[in-house]
Amino acid sequence: DAGRQLLGEGAERIYSFGADGQAWDGSWLIVVVQAADLDGQARHRIRTRLNWAGFGALPGGVWVSPDPTREGEAGQILRDLGLADSAMSFTARHGSIGDQQDIVARAWDLRGVRARYATFIAEFAGLRPVTDAEMLTAQTLLVHEWRRFPFLDPRLPRDLLPAGWPGAKAAALFSSRHQRWSDGARRCWEALG
Repeated sequence: DAGRQLLGEGAERIYSFGADGQAWDGSWLIVVVQAADLDGQARHRIRTRLNWAGFGALPGGVWVSPDPTREGEAGQILRDLGLADSAMSFTARHGSIGDQQDIVARAWDLRGVRARYATFIAEFAGLRPVTDAEMLTAQTLLVHEWRRFPFLDPRLPRDLLPAGWPGAKAAALFSSRHQRWSDGARRCWEALG
């Protein structure tokens, strides 16, 4: 049951991912996880699950999200990992010391995500499968590549995204190609069965 739920949530996130950044009220959710005494595997599980939820890591076991409504999700992740009793959460606004963009630069690798989007767009914008078999192959590759973005892209509000952020363009490309290739891919799949 847990596996089915995880796969269902993953599929929903993959296929609904990519809307342009939302407006932002300036609030940050801060989650502090006492991780210094945890082994590498436990730290990896925390990182994997909180990254998937859109959190970015700052030094000292501090995780940030510009979406305070994710507190319930973060709490569930920490309960699942047995860490809820040693964690804390806060909602805050950035003060006058430092620059808010420094939080973004430290917590997320947006340059790397931008490069991945550029590669995705370049790979699939010009792809023109003709046969049903080519459409099945193309659609399989499309979904395989796209499924990484919900893990890589933290879905930041547009106020925190760099100018010219390619996420919405990549999402539109994914949606249009997926729709265009679906019938041919389905016909090929059914013929294989």
